[in-house]
Amino acid sequence: NLTLVITAGTYLGANTCALCHSGGLVASNTFGPWSGTLHAHAFTEAIDGLSTDHFNKNCISCHSVGFDASTNTANGGFDDIAAQTGWVFPSVLTNGNWAAMPTALKNVANVQCENCHGPGSQHAYSLGNTNFITVTSSSGNCAQCHDSLSHHYKTAEWNNSKHAVATRTPSGPSRYNCVRCHTAM
Repeated sequence: NLTLVITAGTYLGANTCALCHSGGLVASNTFGPWSGTLHAHAFTEAIDGLSTDHFNKNCISCHSVGFDASTNTANGGFDDIAAQTGWVFPSVLTNGNWAAMPTALKNVANVQCENCHGPGSQHAYSLGNTNFITVTSSSGNCAQCHDSLSHHYKTAEWNNSKHAVATRTPSGPSRYNCVRCHTAM
């Protein structure tokens, strides 16, 4: 007899990440800077009709955390919390949709840490063991959402730009700060 134990993380949402990643002694402040990005408001503004007029149920998988269509998978993602709270996608994108959403669902909405780093439960419960999260700057990660035609073509634009060419050597004496964005890490 063989026994196979599979350990999988679950999604906890941005509020859990903020406990350590808001600055202080435990970890660097990555939550504050993220809060000011378009990713941090991707669902919030879309569901209220502020950033787009074509947001629909099909968009949720990229604009939230842990969304999957499988009813047999319980990972704490957006679809699981929506089912638990009885939330349904609004028929009209208008101001007030975001405010009316359950707090637990807001916690897994928007593009946040776990969209790129994977489910954070094991990382959080192990008090920050980084072996339990994905850390990558691969353009393929971004392409999972940003390469969806007809209106999400950022990956093709990036691949055809000079930004896609990484360098570890600055092109001039004042360009050392450029290297951090023009290299994977």
